[in-house]
Amino acid sequence: MSSIKIIDYIIYNGDLITPYRLKYLYNVIDEFVIIEARYTHTNILKPFLYKDKNYSDFEPYIDKCKFIIVMEWNEIQSNSIRSFHWCVVSILFQPFNSFIQLCHTVH
Repeated sequence: MSSIKIIDYIIYNGDLITPYRLKYLYNVIDEFVIIEARYTHTNILKPFLYKDKNYSDFEPYIDKCKFIIVMEWNEIQSNSIRSFHWCVVSILFQPFNSFIQLCHTVH
């Protein structure tokens, strides 16, 4: 057993490829971190989270899944996909307690 932990970060928005990714990488990945925003790329509140709507896609792999829900962010400009991705990247590389105000972690 290696002492290195392999983590796969997934920015999720109901993508059809995600269940296949989980299936094929399950035996080589230690943890999947699935990140979903409460808002669309055009800064509109989504009526639901895809992680809830498509829960059956995650169920076989749930023991290795950690969900991070981006609740809000001020630094994202409307209609800016690049800003959204920068926000997610900045969240991932900050210590957990410094971004707890922006995100809600669901186990």
